[in-house]
Parts: sequence; C-alpha cells; structure tokens
Amino acid sequence: MNLGNLRRKIDGLDAKLVELVNRRLALAAEIGKIKRKTGGEIFVPEREDAVMRKVCAQNKGPIKNEALRAIYREIMSAAIALEKKKTVAAGHPDAAFYEGKVAAALFYARNVLPAVELKAKA
Repeated sequence: MNLGNLRRKIDGLDAKLVELVNRRLALAAEIGKIKRKTGGEIFVPEREDAVMRKVCAQNKGPIKNEALRAIYREIMSAAIALEKKKTVAAGHPDAAFYEGKVAAALFYARNVLPAVELKAKA
C-alpha cells in the first residue's frame, strides 16, 4: 500500500471518529437536559472513573492507556461543556487593553458566555 492510500484510509477513519464523537456528545447533551430538570450533578467523578476503566479494559493497543485516558478526558470535558453552560466575567481597570484578549478567548471557547460586555475607556 502506498502513502496516498494509507492517508485516504486515515481520512476515512477520521470522518467516522468525528461522527462518533459528535453522536456521543449529542447523547451527553440529552443527559445534561435530564440532569438540569432533576437537579442532578453535571460532573460525576465516579462516572468518569467508570468510563475510563471501561475504555482502558477494552483497549487492545497500540495506543497506551495513558494516551487513551487523555483523549477521553478531552471528550468528557467537551460533554460537560455541553451539559452545562458556563459564564465568565472579566474586568480590568484598563479594559481596552484586555478587550481583544477576552474576545479572542470567548471566540475559541464557544460554550462560554460573557457575563458583561467590556467597554473601552474613553
């Protein structure tokens, strides 16, 4: 098999991984709705531990369990972000200086909502 064929196979797997991660996160968002209605905790460390143990037990390599746990921590962090919206407030005496930095941070953290609008000093 040549390099192009191998890369096409990887591209196909990447597309499937993205689809599966999004399906998992959609289910997590539904769980979040149920938790908010019933007053349940959004982050349950015991559940995260159980998921980590399960995926590591299913791992047949070549990925090391440490790397697999790191991937799942990111997936679960994204799920928690969907389950619970976050609010961030920011302010500084020289808001004009920080306005761009806060805007950039908010752009990259789509699940973070600004608590206040920053105004530049006159």
